[in-house]
Amino acid sequence: MENLKNDIDNKTLSPEEIEKRISDPVTIEYKLVKKFGGKGRKIVNKITNSEKQITLKKLGENVTLKFNRQKQNSHGYPISHLHIDAFDKNGKRVAVLIYNLQDLHVVYLSYIEILDEKYINQGLGSALINELEEIARETELSYINGRFMPLGRFASYSQKFYERNGFKIEYDPHDKMRTLYKKVKNKISSEFGENGPQMQ
Repeated sequence: MENLKNDIDNKTLSPEEIEKRISDPVTIEYKLVKKFGGKGRKIVNKITNSEKQITLKKLGENVTLKFNRQKQNSHGYPISHLHIDAFDKNGKRVAVLIYNLQDLHVVYLSYIEILDEKYINQGLGSALINELEEIARETELSYINGRFMPLGRFASYSQKFYERNGFKIEYDPHDKMRTLYKKVKNKISSEFGENGPQMQ
């Protein structure tokens, strides 16, 4: 997980680099545009280069969410992770969610962490999950999968957090790890049935 955490500080792709990815058949950007046409291009723009403000009611504060794709990891290699990073009013990064779209089969939650203790139990983590669900709906994907992971320094909150946000937690005897999945309500959400897609 350390490499994922390090990735949040690297430069994001430029609009020109995103356009190059849209023309490359192996990329998720290309596959989105091919599947959805003009709507796909809007989705690409959203997940690679957009931002929005949300209000955390408990704190009475606004937080800016930035959606982006990282250019490379901390070792300089290209990566497939997409990010939703949260920033406070002073521009300090206070939370991060890393995910990928796995060839448009499922949304895979790779990493989530609240970086500032002030934002624990204030609804920020749930807001990030809500944004991920919206991306799943827009891309017509029915499930969010992942591996159960502690929430960084605040690991004691992890299981309650996932359960509160609708995830089922199961033990995978093959990988000897706990896995997460959540069904996302959309027009094709019944495709895989109640148990969700199987982890590979």
